[in-house]
Amino acid sequence: MKRYAALLAISIAVAGLAHGEALQGGFHFDDGHSIEDTPSLRSFSELGRWFTDVTAFSPLESNRSYRPLLLISYGIAHQLGGGAP
Repeated sequence: MKRYAALLAISIAVAGLAHGEALQGGFHFDDGHSIEDTPSLRSFSELGRWFTDVTAFSPLESNRSYRPLLLISYGIAHQLGGGAP
């Protein structure tokens, strides 16, 4: 069990070092339409739509897709970041 905990701690530390700088970055490429311009991400009251409605992913018709787990991660990030990148 101690070995598992040590491996988990090392994995988290390596991931943090590798991706930590991304927390200071801004939005890029498709983030505008799929995060900033998607009103359904502003509240978890829209959670049901994320699993049933492709328009919940993007207001752009050509970029709509069914990706509910990604929307959940976007929603969590939006709530934790207060809407900021």
